[in-house]
Amino acid sequence: MNDIRDLMTTEPLICTPLTSIDNIIKIMEDNNANEIMVVDTILEKHLVGKIYGNDISAKSVDQSVSPSALNAEQVMKPVGVTMRETATEKECLRLMDLNQIDSLAIVDDEGHLCGIYNRQIQ
Repeated sequence: MNDIRDLMTTEPLICTPLTSIDNIIKIMEDNNANEIMVVDTILEKHLVGKIYGNDISAKSVDQSVSPSALNAEQVMKPVGVTMRETATEKECLRLMDLNQIDSLAIVDDEGHLCGIYNRQIQ
């Protein structure tokens, strides 16, 4: 049985609630990514939200503002489900199937972000 710690990305893209959307867009572009995790502080890494690339444009249209006028806190969505770092791959896949998601935030017992597990497309 595969331990999720051996399979997850251990250094996911992160930002804080006050990170500007311009910086988030740059991070996402530089890493060819479509999501970034929002943590309380870079040091503590308590997971507080998640931003997808399309969240940025949708929020700026909804509020009729330029994305550069927004920060992560204004755009982020809550993370619906997480899994503990002690889980198995099978447990993660089951939770992902139940929630119809392709990536899962992995946290420790205190809620610190440890990594991201992405479903492997076969």
